[in-house]
Amino acid sequence: LNYIGFGGPINGIELASIRYFGKHTSELSTAEAATLAAIPKSPNKYRPITMTAGSQMNGAKSIKVTDGDNATTNLGLKNRTTIWDPADDKTLVASLDKKTVEAPITKDQTIGNYQFKSGNEKIVSLSNPNGMNVKAKALSANGKVNFFVRIWRWLFGGR
Repeated sequence: LNYIGFGGPINGIELASIRYFGKHTSELSTAEAATLAAIPKSPNKYRPITMTAGSQMNGAKSIKVTDGDNATTNLGLKNRTTIWDPADDKTLVASLDKKTVEAPITKDQTIGNYQFKSGNEKIVSLSNPNGMNVKAKALSANGKVNFFVRIWRWLFGGR
């Protein structure tokens, strides 16, 4: 297992575990171990994209906030995540499962889930074959405006 190719310059299961999941093989979950077990069958069919917590996703960097101090709040990944993107030269795209959220919001609060596509195909995971969902968090707080500001916005068409 320490000489098997895991895509690109990565050889060996321990190195693959650290590169793709950021932990030693002894710390892997069952789903992560199963993912590594499947890679040697076609190591260049998928390319792993590892993103750190707080990374922002193109197309889903913010969410509209109802009754917030600010009209939007920036979002990022809640946890470090590895996505296995098919090596098909199609663009990986993220979207949110929500369009708006109600204020107040605290920093690091889970806001919703990112869903990923490569071209027109959903990216799936072992734990969710209907589409991979990755938690999105607020990168900053957004307080609720007071009653008078809400009335002002309602009367005069503010955000």
